[in-house]
Order: sequence, then structure tokens, then C-alpha cells
Amino acid sequence: MDPITTALITVAAFIFMVYRQFVERPVTAKDIVLPVGVGLYLADRYLTGGSLAAAALALGAAGAGIVTGLFSGAVVRVWQDSSSGAVYQRGGWSYLAVLGGLVAVRVVLHVVFSATGLVDATTLNTAFIAMAVGNYVGRAITVGLRALALVGWDVAALPQRTSRQAGRVRGW
Repeated sequence: MDPITTALITVAAFIFMVYRQFVERPVTAKDIVLPVGVGLYLADRYLTGGSLAAAALALGAAGAGIVTGLFSGAVVRVWQDSSSGAVYQRGGWSYLAVLGGLVAVRVVLHVVFSATGLVDATTLNTAFIAMAVGNYVGRAITVGLRALALVGWDVAALPQRTSRQAGRVRGW
């Protein structure tokens, strides 16, 4: 993929992530299961056939991402609607600040690792993808556990998927 396409995809993904932080959306069973499934799929896809050092770096980055996701998921607002009983989530400005801090840390790590030459660019990119996916998994775990606590630990009480209705944007 050429650099311009990569940059455009990155910018579009970042804008989408920022938008999603301000949308009130229901917590679904898919929100809990999908990140883990995606993480396992990507681990199988990217870690098979590579060097042991690259796999160790990617697994370490994924572990660090899960830890940061567990903590950053704590700033996501999770609540149960009193009239419908549905559980909602919304990141808002606090989660956006945490996300921005994580991006800044990743940029610093990229500069440090690139300057030392200890890790090639492909291995470093794989590690950063693993860190981002790990963060996604950790956030899903935290939000999922908080949502399940609100519905008495009954997974069936959460909708299986989000309805087609658009979320409400608040806090701009």
C-alpha cells in the first residue's frame, strides 16, 4: 500500500474513533465478544511464520495494550437507562484525552525504536497494531464487566447487536 493511501486510511480511522467517543451507544454482547475474536484472529494471522523475537515483541505490545485498555476503559461512562433497562456507553472528552495520550506514547516509542535501529519497521508496525488491538480488547473487557454488573451478570440481558438507529451525539 502506498504512503498516501496508508495516511488517508489512518486519518479516516482516527476521525471515526473520535466520533464514536461522543456517541451514546448500547453495550451489546458483540461489544464484549468481537474484540477478543478479532485479537485472536490477528494473533494467528500475524504471529505465525515470523521470527521468535518479532512474536515476543508483538505479544509484549499486545499485553501492554490490554493493560492500558483495562485502565482507559474505566473512564468510559457506562450506565443503565432507568426506563428501558438498556445499558449504554459513551467515552466523551475524558476517553478522547486518554486516547490522545496513548497515541502520543506510541509516537514517542516509534521515534525511540526507529532511532536506535534495534527493531525493523515491519516488526515495529506489527507491535503497534498488536498494542492497539490489545487496548481495544482491554477496553472491551472493562466496559463489558461494568455493563454485565448493571444487568446482574446476565449476558442475555444485553442485546446481541446494535439496532440500526443512529447513536445520539452529545458533548460537543
